Amino acid sequence: MGIFRKRPLALAVCVAVCVALAVMSLGSRVKLILLACFLLCGLLLSVLSLLRRRVTARCTALILTCAACAGLLVGSWAWFGPVSDRYLSRTGETVAVEGYVTERLSAGGNGSRFTVRLTEFDGTPVRDRVLLECSYRSALSEGDRFRLVGQVREFTREGSYDEETSLRSDGLVAVVTCSDYGDCTITGERTDTPMLALRRLNRRFCERLGNAVGGEEGALASALLLGNRSGLSGETVLHFRRSGISHLLALSGLHVSILIGILEWLLGRFRVPKRVRIAAVPPLALFYLVLTGAAVSTVRAVLMVAVLSLAFLSAERYDSFTALSVALFCILFVTPYAVLDLSLWLSFGAAASIIVFLPAVRALPHGRLWRLLPRRVAKALQNLITAVATGLFATCGTLGISVLFTGSVSVFSVPVTLILSPLVTAALFLGLFALLLPIPPVAFLLRLPLSGMLWLAGRASEVRNALILPTQAAEYVFLILSVLATLAAAILPLKRKRWVTAPLVLSALFLVISASGILLPREVSVTYLHENAGEALVAVSGRRAAVIDCSDGSSGLVYPTAAALAEEGLAEVDELVLTHYHSKAPLYLSRLSARVLVRRLRLPMPQTENEVAFAARMEQEAALHGITVLYGA
Repeated sequence: MGIFRKRPLALAVCVAVCVALAVMSLGSRVKLILLACFLLCGLLLSVLSLLRRRVTARCTALILTCAACAGLLVGSWAWFGPVSDRYLSRTGETVAVEGYVTERLSAGGNGSRFTVRLTEFDGTPVRDRVLLECSYRSALSEGDRFRLVGQVREFTREGSYDEETSLRSDGLVAVVTCSDYGDCTITGERTDTPMLALRRLNRRFCERLGNAVGGEEGALASALLLGNRSGLSGETVLHFRRSGISHLLALSGLHVSILIGILEWLLGRFRVPKRVRIAAVPPLALFYLVLTGAAVSTVRAVLMVAVLSLAFLSAERYDSFTALSVALFCILFVTPYAVLDLSLWLSFGAAASIIVFLPAVRALPHGRLWRLLPRRVAKALQNLITAVATGLFATCGTLGISVLFTGSVSVFSVPVTLILSPLVTAALFLGLFALLLPIPPVAFLLRLPLSGMLWLAGRASEVRNALILPTQAAEYVFLILSVLATLAAAILPLKRKRWVTAPLVLSALFLVISASGILLPREVSVTYLHENAGEALVAVSGRRAAVIDCSDGSSGLVYPTAAALAEEGLAEVDELVLTHYHSKAPLYLSRLSARVLVRRLRLPMPQTENEVAFAARMEQEAALHGITVLYGA
């Protein structure tokens, strides 16, 4: 497709992003050396161009590339260098810090977690965001200023969950722990920043919307429109993940673009000029930013929308891919830690693939069949093909990213996303009305698309092997070939447009081979798990797995069990066998069902009245998750 032909700015940004990704984990000294090299090269090229009084296209591309690389290296050096080293160098040591709470994440008998903004670190003034973990139930609340003595602990990794990537993608640079209640002192002062005020406003909006809609639909409405997922059940989150639509629960450019599309459609009905409609986009994006409490992902989406809008208004010749590249550069320049954010790369990968490949699909020659069909039928079929192609190319552009970040991909991502697109649009549109006018008729209409989304996600999630976790070398070979074919089709100048179907074919082969499990070993493998007082066996053969729980019902085995299944390329359990009854079993089942799909629960035959009561509780819990209960061998 030759996407970089006559697009020097897009080429410069893409090279700079690759450089930023490559040097992200390198030391500060290496980054400074590379920064100096790029600045020197850019300066020399600029001087040579001035002396020759002629600037060639190649020289322009090189100068822009050096400037873009230098810009991203400055941010990467500052955030991943001195800021991170300040805490890494003190890992395991006792530190004295001061700051204020920006968000209360969780609080319970086992401890409390907060995101805090530190203003002082061992006597040094700072402005860093960190995660604070207290091993007790803390009385801290949002806005409280505190002074404590604690420790900087190392980032952990449990199974597929990488704490460092997860926290740093949200701008949290370290984890500080406090183990004694007496080591933390509330200074009595409260900090009220605009960000805290926006978060309080967001919570009030969520309560208003949740109360108006009610149930799991209300929690889903708050997640879709306002970005608050705290009310969603673990089962719903699992269903959306297995259906390949988890991106709908994370605020991103998709939500902003849908709302902008609704606004443009409404203004278009009143015949408002296009430039006026585009000029109205940034104010709407800022309004949505206020609604969502200025969430990090929404800030990036709004920044991208603002850059695209300004590019359209300021340029006589608008180029979508160049504008998208500039938006990506601005995001990474302002927030260097966004390089670790999955939602950013999924949004950029999907948008870039659609921009690059969709025109080629539309340019494909139509056969005689189209001429024989009625005009309206032919147009409807063309629109359907365009919609399907949009989903397919978005999947091609994000397939490698999904496997790299999450280790999994859903086979239902494209069809479920296509079906849910109108439902999501209706839910966002009616959700805004429900916020402004929370009356029963509006809430009833909003509940309809939300119920449809929950039902479809649940049905798709129940399909066997809906979620693929590649583990075999052959699976990764097809995945790498698919990614390389996508890049080659985008970068190389193809004379025949039909070559754009090659990435689609390789992606389909990867999904079919991985979902079928023909490459997985057929012999039975057994993994022994031990966590405190808990023991379990995980038996796997091909795409089928059984978990035999011999523990006291402790939830400590939930994460090791999910990790053991993931290592075998599985995200579901055919048989969960409990060898005996215990009081913690319902909680264990609930937490395990939020991590993996459990199809059948096998319980021993109850012998006493207590066991009969426990069995009844287990049946109730299993019914909530759609699990079939069996007794005996």
